[in-house]
Amino acid sequence: MSLVAEGIKIWTLFVSGKLHVRLSGMKRLIIGVTGATGTIYGWRLMEMLRSEGETEIHLVMSQSAKLTLKMEHDVDPEYIYSLAHEVHQPSNIGASISSGSFHSEGMVVAPCSIKTMSNIAMGN
Repeated sequence: MSLVAEGIKIWTLFVSGKLHVRLSGMKRLIIGVTGATGTIYGWRLMEMLRSEGETEIHLVMSQSAKLTLKMEHDVDPEYIYSLAHEVHQPSNIGASISSGSFHSEGMVVAPCSIKTMSNIAMGN
């Protein structure tokens, strides 16, 4: 279903009983934040994308990332969540971003440890 409000087309879709909204014309990017030292890279990237205003941000953040943010920067994960248009839990295999029909510009994993990069390369 779509509707037009003030010249902006808004697409809505129900996935797993949850309403998903997409603003037409915005790029989509998935941001993965892991628990490696350097969570500030993912955090700052999201702040920059938000200030740009042209990118729909989908966030996946590990439990370790939440702990690292708190220990290294004394930042509440809720602040990081507020930067995303949509937050997905790592364990949710039914998340919209898990579908092949979810179109995006790509995914950035920041920080990305060698272990995480190896797991991505091996499909783990």
